[in-house]
Amino acid sequence: MLLSDRVVVSLFCSGTASSVEEGLAIAAEIGRYPLIIRPAFTLGGTGGGISYNREEFIAQVEAGIDASMTDQVILCGRSVQCLIGKFCVLQEHICRLRLVLMH
Repeated sequence: MLLSDRVVVSLFCSGTASSVEEGLAIAAEIGRYPLIIRPAFTLGGTGGGISYNREEFIAQVEAGIDASMTDQVILCGRSVQCLIGKFCVLQEHICRLRLVLMH
């Protein structure tokens, strides 16, 4: 069995918005905070962030749209703690695979 067959990382719920109203509709569809906001086509993460409630979300979507060259933000929904946990599980599997390959 391949490592990729054993490691299951769930996909993000996401969407692209060009306005706060579109962003709020996507947030409602995702259904829970925190949400990750990333402006489209910027370098270095300018204007992005993680919102933990509606007020932060609106402010970050506005800032992201202003920072984006295309006036768009990419919204990703997933618990930050869950995301970190998934990467830790993946890292653990990779370390185990290295040990198996070394012996």
